[in-house]
Amino acid sequence: MRLILNVLCGFLVSISTVNAGDRDIPTPADAVRKLYTEHLANKGVLVDQEARPAWEFLFGTELRKTLKKKIWGFDPLVFAQDHDIKDLTVKEIDRDDQGRAWVLVSFKNFGKSMRLLVAMNHTDHGYRIENIVDPESGTDLIHDLASDAE
Repeated sequence: MRLILNVLCGFLVSISTVNAGDRDIPTPADAVRKLYTEHLANKGVLVDQEARPAWEFLFGTELRKTLKKKIWGFDPLVFAQDHDIKDLTVKEIDRDDQGRAWVLVSFKNFGKSMRLLVAMNHTDHGYRIENIVDPESGTDLIHDLASDAE
């Protein structure tokens, strides 16, 4: 319980920073890095029903609704049911003048190299994750979760 409270307290601080105005909004890569780092360090804060609300502010409306539809059978940030993540790297690869950004997340899961593309959009409250795509297979999180819920 103490761990969950520490995670939630840490994110209340980061939420206030994100909402403090454009000069305090983290870059897209900063937001994604923070999410992945905390998620992996705490064995899946998005999977934990009690810890998830502290993170949902980072997701765009459609993805947030899709994530709430059901309990998933896999970890949505690593596209795997089980994971042992090593060599995590997060790098912004593009940003346009319409407020969209793309962040590449790379890691090894049980020794297998994975790359995921995180599509983001800038809102009045900072960057929000709109979708996560596996560029190798073409699989995307919104489509997979929506089709699983049907």
